[in-house]
Amino acid sequence: MSELKIQYAYKDGKLYNVNDPEIKTGDKCYWVDCGKKYEVYPAKGEKQRAHFRCMPGVVIDANRSFHKDCQYYLQETKCFELDSEIIEASEVLLEHEAAYRIKQEIPNYSMIPDCLFLDDEGNILCIIEVWYTHKKSQEDIAKIQQYKILTFEAKYETDFQKPTNIAGLYLGTQSRIKRATEHIQAQHDAIERIRTELREKDKRIQQAREFQPKFFGMVKAQIIKYMNEKNNL
Repeated sequence: MSELKIQYAYKDGKLYNVNDPEIKTGDKCYWVDCGKKYEVYPAKGEKQRAHFRCMPGVVIDANRSFHKDCQYYLQETKCFELDSEIIEASEVLLEHEAAYRIKQEIPNYSMIPDCLFLDDEGNILCIIEVWYTHKKSQEDIAKIQQYKILTFEAKYETDFQKPTNIAGLYLGTQSRIKRATEHIQAQHDAIERIRTELREKDKRIQQAREFQPKFFGMVKAQIIKYMNEKNNL
């Protein structure tokens, strides 16, 4: 990459996208890689897209920064589009946190995955590996297949939001695939329930609107009747 443009950085211990309204020009932020912190600051000019810049004289690996942007975007959106399906997570863990979570289930796990997708019950849905400078080696793929966790490798070139190619590194164990598929279907069902409720609500509102003139007419008739009876007394 010709120019370093970082999309995500930390401020007061919280990770932000540079486009977040809470990030202001002049804010003191920092970028983290392999446990090391680098001070960065937001640049929000009109000519170029907003980004974080490193301090003068500080060297940050542009390849690593783009790799992290890919990871952070997946963590921010909590979804991964695969063909016509979208795998949505309740939580996405990165690298060492992801490895620690997997070790709770597979004690001999010895890899550092890029992104680990979890469902709303904390169950493992899948692993997403980011391929930017190099793809997974055959040795790594052999390990991945040994651990039997649904794993995809997404190739990125210039856009951290859109991989140009997706390969399945491990697609075995139907239980994993079934769990991910069921999770997706459950979300679709929940969305459809909400849509049905909204349609019913709109229907009730429309019925109330249609009844309103009739109601006002009834009230008016009752008032006139009352006034006539009062005048006849």
